Amino acid sequence: MPSLSRSFPLARLLLLAALASLIPSSISARLLAAPTRVACVGDSITFGSGTTAPGFDSYPAQLARMLGSSKWEVRNFGVSGATLLSQGDRPWIKESAYKAALEFQPEVVSIMLGTNDTKPQNWVHQAAFVS
Repeated sequence: MPSLSRSFPLARLLLLAALASLIPSSISARLLAAPTRVACVGDSITFGSGTTAPGFDSYPAQLARMLGSSKWEVRNFGVSGATLLSQGDRPWIKESAYKAALEFQPEVVSIMLGTNDTKPQNWVHQAAFVS
């Protein structure tokens, strides 16, 4: 199976450009002394499912390579099947990745959740999307 980076080069570029735009330009000199921690939170898309090597081809791994390890520490907290809804069939906040992400104490967080919320068994909670 081809990697996402080879199959969707424009999508990859747009995603990484969008992520880069989220990084605040006002990060203090104190924070720059140590690598800035970036947590990539999400579902199987974040985890890298469907790629031949998720540890290399997932978007968090690609982002880490693009940013460089001297100033950025990027970690992947993706969980296949995870939902944003706390009452969904696999809420991300009830996974061990949630606790691990909190313990990591990131300064930047990328969130890619919601795809699994559209599964029929989760759509019964559609009222939770309206506030």
